[in-house]
Amino acid sequence: SDGDNLTDYEELFIYETNATNVDTDEDGVNDGDEVNIFDHDPKNADSDGDDVGDYEEAYVYMTSGTNVDSDGDNLTDYEELFVYGTNATNVDTDGDKINDGNEVNIFDHDPKKTDSDGDMIGDYEEAYVYMTSGNNADSDGDNLTDYEELFIYETNATNVDTDEDGVNDGDEVNIFDHDPKNADSDGDDVGDYEEAYVYMTSGTNVDSDGDNLTDYEELFVYGTNATNVDTDGDKINDGNEVNIFDHDPKKTDSDGDMIGDYEEAYVYMTSGNNADSDGDNLT
Repeated sequence: SDGDNLTDYEELFIYETNATNVDTDEDGVNDGDEVNIFDHDPKNADSDGDDVGDYEEAYVYMTSGTNVDSDGDNLTDYEELFVYGTNATNVDTDGDKINDGNEVNIFDHDPKKTDSDGDMIGDYEEAYVYMTSGNNADSDGDNLTDYEELFIYETNATNVDTDEDGVNDGDEVNIFDHDPKNADSDGDDVGDYEEAYVYMTSGTNVDSDGDNLTDYEELFVYGTNATNVDTDGDKINDGNEVNIFDHDPKKTDSDGDMIGDYEEAYVYMTSGNNADSDGDNLT
């Protein structure tokens, strides 16, 4: 009777639609098309109850009117169309090999971007290769970006302190110029943490003050100041006192003869560690 491509019998006894109204649910799709083409419920303007009307699903968005998730990506068509702005008929809108649902529900990515956090590492690699955050350019919060950690310094982008020396990777690189993969960057047997925070010595130079004694020798053998070339202030650097003159680098008069080490070394050419240089029983 209504010319909707359903017989009156079908309308009255099978689909229970109005046989005198071409569009029983007044959704803009005639009853015959709802049944024969789109598999909609011709009595319901939103057949799948996803808050996207059957007309819009059929003619605007080309989504399924009988499946709330047309592409099967675990986001409803409504979420894709009106919340995330993704393609409701494409399981992977940005083509990054992670389906839109996983990007949203598991990884907290932007499903429209292949690199959500803009750190030059694709979302797929962050999620499945490096196990880093795809929405934070610095996954471990150490002030090095994931890109810097993975491709420049070769550190662990999910561990704030790769070498576990007590100094975070960012500080090792940006403040102390250490090797963030080595707990003793300069190999002087004084750990980077101790050099940085305890002794204030260089973690990249075995002889911080350049006096020809290593930091280790100064700190643990001679007890001198590893950041002062002349610990006792006698005008002879600590290395020369130890290596040339055999003085005590912490004393200005090593042999206690009331003649300073400097004068003994450079003025009188006497021994600075023997009060009787010539052994004649006179000091």
